[in-house]
Amino acid sequence: MYKMEKSFDVIKGVVPDFRNYTKNDVNVIALKVNGESVNFVPLKTNGVNAEITCDNDAIGEWDTERWGLFVSSLKKSPTTCSINFIIEEGTEWTFDYIGSEQSFTVPLQGKYKIELWGAEGGKALCQGSVCNDGGNGAYTKGEINLQKEQTLYLYVGGAGANASKRVESLGGYNGGGTGTTDAADDETSGGGASYNFTPGAAGGLSADLVGSTLSIDQTNGYAFGKGQSGVGAGGYCTSTKGDCGVAGAGGGYYGGRSEGAAFATSASGGSSFISGHEGCNAIKQESVENNIQHTGLSTHYSGLVFTNTEMKSGKEAMPKHDGTQNTMVGNSGNGYARITYLGK
Repeated sequence: MYKMEKSFDVIKGVVPDFRNYTKNDVNVIALKVNGESVNFVPLKTNGVNAEITCDNDAIGEWDTERWGLFVSSLKKSPTTCSINFIIEEGTEWTFDYIGSEQSFTVPLQGKYKIELWGAEGGKALCQGSVCNDGGNGAYTKGEINLQKEQTLYLYVGGAGANASKRVESLGGYNGGGTGTTDAADDETSGGGASYNFTPGAAGGLSADLVGSTLSIDQTNGYAFGKGQSGVGAGGYCTSTKGDCGVAGAGGGYYGGRSEGAAFATSASGGSSFISGHEGCNAIKQESVENNIQHTGLSTHYSGLVFTNTEMKSGKEAMPKHDGTQNTMVGNSGNGYARITYLGK
């Protein structure tokens, strides 16, 4: 039974007729998706219709803006309504960067396409002017069979901060390294960027090394899931503090490194991982932060396996996420995620 007073419920639309009734006047006695009973409300998205029936001659409508039930002609208490959400093949759910965990509860058993775009690294300054752009984010895609009411968690990465004079540039949310500043001058480097297993400023089974020459691949990198912060600039660095404007590295499956990079240049990005993708090397379930162990196989220990997979680095053409069929070379700005229902 779903009641008005539950804050997490769908029954939260403004109903003018409720002025003369208590919040318990409308109960949802059945909640379904494509005729199948569920115990949750599908995540808000465009293109989802709702069939609503109410007794006592009340009229129920689904408010697609506020994502709640609107009931009019409420003449008798209690009134009961049932809701059946209709989800067609091709329905999409999109996830922008918010700086925290997001979740998706699967509304229907079936096949889904999951697409992830990494975030961009920040821009660098040389003597106060922009002299280098941050690397663009990568792209991964795969299709997977999911069960109804299964929950997925998404961590959409944030772009690395652009450089500012004499100020460290923070790395993007979810793994990006912090860019350092030149204490003796005004060369500064932008922060790294990240997406959950889709790195900013790189991508692929092995990362684009850019300013660093240390290997970043399926078993090597600065750290699992985290890019390195700027650590100095080798022969270019004259500061005893080693803070000569080196960019933070991008996050990813294994985060990138900033060691060996020159001032105001990009550090390397991280590598990508897709369970089931050829060439990937999954970790063992018993792995912990300081002891990551690999299986030598591409399948993640969860048993979830993707098909029709695709990986694109931040230097390759990839689909745009603006609703068009156009492509772009790498993703700029924050990361992005899209889940598409493909059918049974």
